[in-house]
Order: sequence, then C-alpha cells, then structure tokens
Amino acid sequence: MAMFTLCKILFWIQTLDRRMLTFSIALILYSATVNATENYYSLMTNGQCQDVICYNKYSYRLMTNGECEDVACYNKYSYRLMTNGQCQDVICYNKYSYRLITNGECEDAACYNKYSYRLMTNGECEDAACYSKKFINNNGSLGGLSTSIGTGVYRGSRNYNYDISGYGDQGYAYGNIDTSGNGDVDGYIYLEDGREVYFEGEFVGNGEIEGYDEDGNWYEFEVD
Repeated sequence: MAMFTLCKILFWIQTLDRRMLTFSIALILYSATVNATENYYSLMTNGQCQDVICYNKYSYRLMTNGECEDVACYNKYSYRLMTNGQCQDVICYNKYSYRLITNGECEDAACYNKYSYRLMTNGECEDAACYSKKFINNNGSLGGLSTSIGTGVYRGSRNYNYDISGYGDQGYAYGNIDTSGNGDVDGYIYLEDGREVYFEGEFVGNGEIEGYDEDGNWYEFEVD
C-alpha cells in the first residue's frame, strides 16, 4: 500500500513538472511577442509609444500638426481644412459646397436644382416640367435656346445629342442618341446585361422616344 501511494506521488510530481514546463514556455513566447510589439511601436514613433493606443494618438498628432489625438478631432480638423476654417462637420460642409458652386445663392440640393434650371434657361425655368415644356419641342429639337444647355444636351449647327434612359423588352437601358431635328434618332444603348446595341427610333412627345434596337427589341426612353 505504501509503495502504491509513493508511485502516485511521483506520478503527480512528474505531471506537475510537465505543466510547469508548458506554462514556462508559453510565458516566454508571450513575453517575446509583447517585447516585439513594443519595439515596433517604439520604432514607428521615434521611441514615444509602446502600445496601439499611444500610437493612434501619435498618428493623429502627426496628421494634424499636433492639434488632434482622436478621430472626432481629426474630422473637424479636415472639414476646417477643406472650407478655409468655416466648417467642422458634414452638414456645414455641404452648405459650403452648394454656396461655392452657386455663387452664394444656395445651401441645399433643392435650391441648387432650381439654380441649374435658371442657368440653362436664361432665368425662365426652375424645374424639369417647365424646361421640357418650353425648350424641347415634340420633334425633339430645342426651341428658344441658341447655346448648349446642360448635361447631355448639346447644340451644333443642325444636329443634337441626348442622353436617354428608359425601359423595353430587355428591361432597363440607357445610352446616347443623335437627331438632326426631324424627329428621327439613332445611337447606342446599354442593356442590363452590359451589352451595347444600336438603336433607332423617333420622338413621340416632349422628350419621349420610342424605337427598336438591332435585335428587334422595343424600347421607350425619356431624355435625361
């Protein structure tokens, strides 16, 4: 019995030794990892930091000439930089941008749209309905404007060019067409599957076009 008890004690001591050895190895590896991490941060910050929190603060100070140590301060700093010191948030920045592109007249998208239509129509219109009614005739030609008017519509000596979008037998499509003012149009459109196909059609109303692509599929478009 005494011999059995002694064997159990010796076995327990051996097991404890193995566990202590495993723990010691893990502790050594962990210490090496910590030291390597601390050395990395120290190297990246000229000896000022030994952890990621300090490193982040150091990085923000570096990007803001010492003004900031966190992302909230950095965002305010960035908006001030983009707006000559006038803004510290995105709402103010958006208003600043609209004022910049409208010579100080607008601070939001609704005002900007009205401003754009006034600019394209010499002050006669402030919305798409007015623009379409007064300046795009049933045959697709421009009435009352002698110069280029906005994105996607250009006037030359006789020909006109339009960006269009709409739906047809193959689903949604968009593209660019030409017309000489007689109502007939032609150009290339892009389908939902990415294919480019040739399109021929005609104006059937104010800014409305109907026609067929090279595969015989029907489409109805509106001028963008």
